[in-house]
Amino acid sequence: MGTEVKAVADKPKEEVKKAPVKAAGKPAPKKKNPKKEKSISNVWTIEDFENETVTLEGADISHKHGIRVFGCKNTEFNINGKVKSIMFEGCRGCRVNIQSSVSPIELCNSERMKLYLLKSIPLVNIEKSRDCTVNLM
Repeated sequence: MGTEVKAVADKPKEEVKKAPVKAAGKPAPKKKNPKKEKSISNVWTIEDFENETVTLEGADISHKHGIRVFGCKNTEFNINGKVKSIMFEGCRGCRVNIQSSVSPIELCNSERMKLYLLKSIPLVNIEKSRDCTVNLM
């Protein structure tokens, strides 16, 4: 009894298709919705405006109100009236027209800011910012 071994012919291998490789990069940042709201303690909080004009005047503001602005880009702010305090943090390329303030105006971590001060402002405090311009009218 003999055992026979048959040779199996080599079949050509099938090509395996690979999925295209995506470029490794950062995911697109989520766009934040602009927010403008007044808190119970008479402080306006303005956040994430871009390429817009924000105006506060009349019944919106008085010498008892504070304004806090965060993360705005290329936005124009018109503050018509006397306010208690104003602070800008992390803003880029904004133009600010301020009529009057009771306490100092603060700029923190901001770039390319232009302030136009129309009446009395006791002090302007600029910290960790660059390319900021203050114009007294």
